[in-house]
Amino acid sequence: MPHSIRELLNELPGEVVYQHRLAARSALLDEIPRNIHRKLYLPLRHEFPQGLYSHQTKAIRQSLSGRHVALATSTASGKSLCFVLPTLDALLRDPQACALFVYPLKALSGDQLELITHWAERVGLTSQVFRLDGDIKGEERNQALARGRLFICTPDILHTTILRRNLDEHYTRIFKNLAYVVLDECHVYDGVFGSHMALVVRRLRQVCRNHGSSPRFIVASATIGQPHEHVSNLIGTDAVDLITEDMNGSPTAERDYFMVNPANTESSYGYIMKLTRELVKRVTQFVVFCNSRKEVEQYALSLRQDSPKMHDSIMPYRSGYESSDRSAIERALRQKTLLGVFSTSALEMGIDLPNLDICVMVGLPNSQVSLIQRAGRVGRRRPGAVIICGKETPFDEYYFKRPADLFKRALEQTTVNLSNPNLLISHYACARIEGGDFENPRLDPDIFGREFINIAKQVHQFDYAQDILYDQEPHFKISIRSIDDPVYKLGYGHSTIEIPLGQITYSRLMREAYPGGIYLHLGTRYRVKKVIFGKREVLVDRRCPFASTKPRLESWVKPKTTLRKGAVRSWPSIDVTESTLSITEKITGYLEKSASEEREVVYKQPLMRYFVTSGIVIKIKGLSRLTHGSIVGFANAIENSYPIVYRCARADIGSYAWSKEEHEGHIYLYDATPGGLGITSSALAHFEKLVETALDGVISCECSLDEAASIHGCIKCVKSNMWLRYPNSTRADTLFLLEEILRVVTQSAAEITLPQDRRPPSPSQRNKYGRTVLANGSVVYTGAGHEAVVISSTPMESTISPGERLYLVQGAMGESKSFIGSKLTLIQGMVELWCVNCGADSISMEDAVCPICAEKLI
Repeated sequence: MPHSIRELLNELPGEVVYQHRLAARSALLDEIPRNIHRKLYLPLRHEFPQGLYSHQTKAIRQSLSGRHVALATSTASGKSLCFVLPTLDALLRDPQACALFVYPLKALSGDQLELITHWAERVGLTSQVFRLDGDIKGEERNQALARGRLFICTPDILHTTILRRNLDEHYTRIFKNLAYVVLDECHVYDGVFGSHMALVVRRLRQVCRNHGSSPRFIVASATIGQPHEHVSNLIGTDAVDLITEDMNGSPTAERDYFMVNPANTESSYGYIMKLTRELVKRVTQFVVFCNSRKEVEQYALSLRQDSPKMHDSIMPYRSGYESSDRSAIERALRQKTLLGVFSTSALEMGIDLPNLDICVMVGLPNSQVSLIQRAGRVGRRRPGAVIICGKETPFDEYYFKRPADLFKRALEQTTVNLSNPNLLISHYACARIEGGDFENPRLDPDIFGREFINIAKQVHQFDYAQDILYDQEPHFKISIRSIDDPVYKLGYGHSTIEIPLGQITYSRLMREAYPGGIYLHLGTRYRVKKVIFGKREVLVDRRCPFASTKPRLESWVKPKTTLRKGAVRSWPSIDVTESTLSITEKITGYLEKSASEEREVVYKQPLMRYFVTSGIVIKIKGLSRLTHGSIVGFANAIENSYPIVYRCARADIGSYAWSKEEHEGHIYLYDATPGGLGITSSALAHFEKLVETALDGVISCECSLDEAASIHGCIKCVKSNMWLRYPNSTRADTLFLLEEILRVVTQSAAEITLPQDRRPPSPSQRNKYGRTVLANGSVVYTGAGHEAVVISSTPMESTISPGERLYLVQGAMGESKSFIGSKLTLIQGMVELWCVNCGADSISMEDAVCPICAEKLI
């Protein structure tokens, strides 16, 4: 295999800059646990006469002993047996026992059903295994609930249906007798999805406790950084036994990695198209991983146009398709009627495709975990090859110049953030419905944690503007794969029911399915006819030209004045501050290009998106070469470099810059998720490393060799590759500014100022009685897009939030509501002081002592 692949690559217009070989590994076996139920032991001895893999026996023993177990081993290591066998053991020992298997994708649950059914059949439990998903309805679902004991579902169904209906008779039976909960592919529960899922699991544990059960968890994951911490964050307990990759006893075939740079005369797009055609000619099964949905569709569309005879050999594959379309593609790959797919990360997960020989990556994925998962699609039963084609991105440039570092790169930790207020309020709205007592639901602190319980108490004491709290069925308003990002249905014809084309979130709609734009689906062009916002539907038409469109985006970022200040690191002329930021995005129209013409369409009514998130503000003042072009270039350079310093996707973050004349500049680096997930906050602690990496990228960028390109730079260094309207950067000024900033931050120590709630009180602070207060008449943001005017405020006597003030505000319709100060964001108005010693308020921020009691304020 490696010789033939190397020969193929040598024939193509590119250079193999590095080759890495992952050696084969032999199996390490251990005897089948003798304490497993005899109905399982005998067929296991027959099917595995030499024993199971060593990590399988260890996981099964620990689970049978009553422990929570987590497995973090590589793809194709046989993790499924580690949870199927203990679960069936429990069902055989207790005729009432039930189990819940949760898979992040419906396709995965269908794929695993075959293995589960195989072992259930061996022990006479086949009739008690059922899927519970959106395709199982009516009488079929009633039969499943009446007869089933082992249920296979997705997190979405668990959230919207199973937990919501836990008090219904059939669902109550399941929760009263729930012995096992299995969470497979749990490395996918990362970022927004992971943060939602951690709260769904806590709600599941609370519902089980309400019904008198305490299920054991078995959690399976790919190899990730700090797996024990991730699993603990996900299920809410540290009492988990971990099986890691160094315990893995499964065999692997040899796998060769080839890092390829297309020739200077060839783009990565052209190279991939030529490579794909050659793989089809050689009748080799393969997967081409792309880093965006649009890229997947563009490759499929180009193949259809340029090589129509090959169209039936390759298909696109991504999220957002109808489940029937995705299942058909998977089935065709298994049956070898399809040679390959262009895929997003949707195929990283454990869908069993044992016949794949070659994995192609169009650019590096954003994380080492994704790299390993994608490569793990091949080399399962026989040697496989992985071809990584470099793209014009700063991330690829960095590692293609340091290829050996790529294979030494540490595995990243996943992000589970349980501090996002939008998230906590949404899941509290669901939890109090599930508890049966709307006004006083049972919420145990050892399950949900202090912050969630405080939110629950505050909702009872004060007014919250979030509509979700007053909805009778909040579950259906919450998509657990996004935060404050509504899901729209796509359809062809006069309604989305006639010919459904999947789903799309509003944030993606602004990029891919905006009115009048060309939307790509399964390699076919569609014109977006209409977006029906009230029904959350997008209607498309196949009658469209051979053209492409790009949306026109305008973006604004503003820091929000809040009473809770963030941490600050300061150097001479430079401040880096944690901040709450408001983001406004506006699609004003689109640019359409065809072979014969180019035209711009301007909307009468733009598409808007507004959200509040977390981020950092970099304030630079008094440095030389502080031009608007250098500030814009600096913002782009640090955004480009951030995924190298901190694991994240470029789509997870954003940047914005503005300058005040030519002596002050402000740069904002922010989380692209409403409410924030703490992704960009790491820039505060690692600012020096971020600047150093950005500077290295600009210095080494090849655009410096091109006189014309070097003026404004390129998308690999200081130029934005986004589709928003952004002022030009200036490469030379940016380079000078980066060098000066790096000199400042490395030659002088930073002064660090922590917010009040994150630092221990000093003796001097104990004698200072000033607290900030929003002045009456100020305009404030209360959340969920609502603004109000401060009428009055009084000191709080609540033990939930000591030192706070309770504000009475008036909304746009004249309604009055109460809020605690930390939940309000100042839009317009003044911040004053009040004295906690004597209660005096309306004190100027310039006063150092209280005018009433003469105590120190600040």
